[in-house]
Amino acid sequence: MRLKITGNVEEYAVIEPQRVRLIGPVGKPLESKITIVPKDRYPFTVTGIRMRSGRYVSAELREKAGGGYEVTVVNRRTTTGIYYDTVILTTDSAIRQELMISVFGKII
Repeated sequence: MRLKITGNVEEYAVIEPQRVRLIGPVGKPLESKITIVPKDRYPFTVTGIRMRSGRYVSAELREKAGGGYEVTVVNRRTTTGIYYDTVILTTDSAIRQELMISVFGKII
């Protein structure tokens, strides 16, 4: 059986960048900023932030003047290696209660 679904997908928010890559040498501060702006048609408030693991990376949320949010993701790994994690934002949206942003780190 084959199922084909077509149609338009409407964004509920602009998330830029959609994924985080933290790549650099040991000892160098590495961070990335993510901007989240809800679409007017689907307003929501971010009510919480957490990391899936949080072992090698941390994240901080702040509201931006003029609307939207900024998440700062910071590498905490102090040895060489690769890691993956996920920033999880909790919202009050009926459409999407959690927003997930993938994080990749490579410390060389």
